[in-house]
Amino acid sequence: MNYEPELLFALDSLDEFSDWKNVYNVTGDDVCYCPICSGRVKLWNGQNKEKRYQKQRCFHHIDGMCSQESRIHFAYKTWLLDPDSMFKVDDQLHTAKHVYLEKTHQTSFGDYTPDITIETTDGKTFYIEVADTNHKTDDYICKWDELGNDVIEIDVNDQLSCVVSSDTPIFKLIYSACDGQCYIKKYVSKEYDNFISERKQALKRQDLINLKIRWEKLDWFWKDMQDFIKDRSPSSEDKLFISFGSLMYDDQVWIYEKIRNKSCVSTIKEKMTHKLFDAFETEVKNILNMHPDCNFEYAINHVSPLVYSIDISILFYFKEYKCHETATRKFKTKLDVLYPGTLYEISNIINELIQSYNQDNQILQNILDIEKNDYIKEIIPVSTVNTEQYTFKEMSLKIVFQDYVYNRYIMQDIGEDVEHIKYVTKRRVHKKYEAFKKYALDERDNFIFQYAIDIDPCLKTVVETLNKKARQISPLLSLYKSEGHNGFIENINDITFYCHDSLDKIHYYLNLFFDRNPIKRFYIDSDYCFNTGADQLNRDVILYLEDIKEKIGILNFYVDKVNMCKNKLWKAHLQGSFISGKDVLIYIELKNSHNQHIKNSVHLSFDHNCEDYSSYVEENIVSTMREMMDGEIYDFRLMEVND
Repeated sequence: MNYEPELLFALDSLDEFSDWKNVYNVTGDDVCYCPICSGRVKLWNGQNKEKRYQKQRCFHHIDGMCSQESRIHFAYKTWLLDPDSMFKVDDQLHTAKHVYLEKTHQTSFGDYTPDITIETTDGKTFYIEVADTNHKTDDYICKWDELGNDVIEIDVNDQLSCVVSSDTPIFKLIYSACDGQCYIKKYVSKEYDNFISERKQALKRQDLINLKIRWEKLDWFWKDMQDFIKDRSPSSEDKLFISFGSLMYDDQVWIYEKIRNKSCVSTIKEKMTHKLFDAFETEVKNILNMHPDCNFEYAINHVSPLVYSIDISILFYFKEYKCHETATRKFKTKLDVLYPGTLYEISNIINELIQSYNQDNQILQNILDIEKNDYIKEIIPVSTVNTEQYTFKEMSLKIVFQDYVYNRYIMQDIGEDVEHIKYVTKRRVHKKYEAFKKYALDERDNFIFQYAIDIDPCLKTVVETLNKKARQISPLLSLYKSEGHNGFIENINDITFYCHDSLDKIHYYLNLFFDRNPIKRFYIDSDYCFNTGADQLNRDVILYLEDIKEKIGILNFYVDKVNMCKNKLWKAHLQGSFISGKDVLIYIELKNSHNQHIKNSVHLSFDHNCEDYSSYVEENIVSTMREMMDGEIYDFRLMEVND
């Protein structure tokens, strides 16, 4: 196709001694010659004959116009024919080593024949397009992506000034192989520039090899989508989805976001969302496959148009029981598909699950080490249902204890306990074992003793006499219950006679119970049955109850004293339900200068042997109150009361 350049320079003759002329040193009557095609030219003064438009002053062909071929050959012989010809691209100087005119290069998108191919001394390859009205289309961008070399443009008319001044020519970069961008927008359609070029720009920070692969796939998708829009045949639709499926997931979502509201693809939108869901599942599987040593299960649920729920579990076995750690997350999206960033969050979830799984393995190993003790028969989950409903760290375990009780050669079950897994520790399990062992031995001793009573009339008489003595002591409890002291005496709810048999002696003792827990044991000598020892037992019980009565009175006095402080910032109370045979708790609360409530407790002993129990209680309460006042600005005497 012929092209009419706006020539700013011309030759005054065609011989070898011709001079260059510009538009300002000739007149309208002068005839000059085009340096490109050698055709005759005259000065154009900037106004056409009908005076409809103006253009800059330039030389205008008289006989014809420059052809594309003439411009290619002019560029070649002027700037690239000589060895070591130099040119600049983006301020970088290059030297030509090999130059080929209209050399054809094969690509999967079809053949590409640039006007000139240059190989430089620094190992680069450039494709040169000589400026023409017939510009390249989007199809050429796909070919350039695949070939992977820069493309430059020579506007012969613009470069004539370099010929006149003998300067190094500067060529424009059309296409950069480094970022896949076309910098002269006339070479691409607006749709391609807004669609594929924008995506390439977002990806340019990736490594070059993978980047070029992604560019090529995007170009193929663009081509297949144009084909589908043209004919809408089943074969073109299949081809479109094949190229769509070859894209990375984030590219697929980006494309879907761009085209989902376009009427031209409305017929395939639903199918595209299904493809995206399948692609997301594939990505999740790929992430899970990165951890081949772990057994994962997952479920993706579309709970609402814009909300997805994803459950991921890591499975492992504790004996024959299947256990798991599970994480559930909900993801909200502005589209009806999951964002690529969700995959990053899933990776984090999986890493957290693996970390939790490693902790579970340590817990499991500790449990197996505890199970190695001879007194443990087995430690297993409570049930299969329990392991299914709860994660490993939330489930409960059944611990079965065993020991030699009736036979020194055969172990038997002595009890079982159900504990939350976090409480299954060596110390705690051993303490449970000791309690079960004691109970089992007591049961055994009681069985043996009852058997002995049945076969020994004399022993039976002794037991009946001791029970009678115990019943004589019981009325003492009624006296103290009727007076009542902060609920303590009221909760002494039983006085019971016990005995057990050892190999050499029968032992007798009397227990006082508080809230079903023994708080005091009085040992009984067997001669209590036949002399005045029972009277001494009565006195021992009375003295103990009087001691409790006095100490509870002292405790209540100091609790009242704290509550009556003038500043009204203190509160205290004594809870009888916390009293055991040895310890009692006083709870104290302070409202500090920041209007915060600070709480603490004072631990006191019933068995404290000091002569002045009042001083003992006061010292401990004051010490605790001073600790609670640390850092406060108040200045007053502690336990100051109203008169």
